[in-house]
Amino acid sequence: MRKVQGRGRKGRPEKRKIKKYGQTNFKHSPFGIRSCILSMLALGILVGILAMAFVYRGQVYSIIGGFAVIAIVLAALGFYAGVRGVRERERKKRSGIFGILVSGITLIIFASIYFGAL
Repeated sequence: MRKVQGRGRKGRPEKRKIKKYGQTNFKHSPFGIRSCILSMLALGILVGILAMAFVYRGQVYSIIGGFAVIAIVLAALGFYAGVRGVRERERKKRSGIFGILVSGITLIIFASIYFGAL
């Protein structure tokens, strides 16, 4: 490894990391991270709603419907943020793709419950 001018921690010379073929480390996309957070939140609310409906055998209050609407909005926002995260250049796209998948699955589950398929 080649040494670079300057000092690192505790006065030691810094070592420059040499990447193969000029590859650089990309940061995670902020929209992708936001997509992961929103989609996991929507999925958590969905699981909570289904568990509550199962425990109370369908005799749940209307507040559960409000939580369902919030979860649908969160899943849609997570899907949108994931698409924006995947479209960013020079950023890691893994979190955006994961957010798109989880949000899409959550929206499909909500649609199937709404239309009576489940």
